[in-house]
Amino acid sequence: MVNYRKYGEWGSEDMNEKIFESNRAAWNQATAYHQKALNHSLHIGFQNPEFSTFKREHDSVVNDKLKQIDFSGKAIAHIPCNNGRELLSLMRFGAKEGVGFDISDAAISEAWELAGIAKEMILSIFHTDPYNGFRI
Repeated sequence: MVNYRKYGEWGSEDMNEKIFESNRAAWNQATAYHQKALNHSLHIGFQNPEFSTFKREHDSVVNDKLKQIDFSGKAIAHIPCNNGRELLSLMRFGAKEGVGFDISDAAISEAWELAGIAKEMILSIFHTDPYNGFRI
């Protein structure tokens, strides 16, 4: 039986750290698999100023809905942002600033790479534990 503490605390600091590290390690490992499967297609894609991960054929409904939103001059946030592909794609709809949050060091590293390629200058990405607050 799991004993949850009042106000949603997961338990001791030691237990929280173990959960955080296990989750972070799993996402770092998953990121490596994703990078291999995509074979740098995002790195190539974001070199084109018109590239968006929402422009794939099966994303036409999402893309049409996003076009109806006025992103110009707005700041947007994405939790968890993974490697930033959706955040960067949303910024191409006119947002002035993007803020991403993720637990994976590997995904954050790739997000910075993609941002450099996409030339999105006003971008902040933070390492965070979505279950237990921020680690800046």
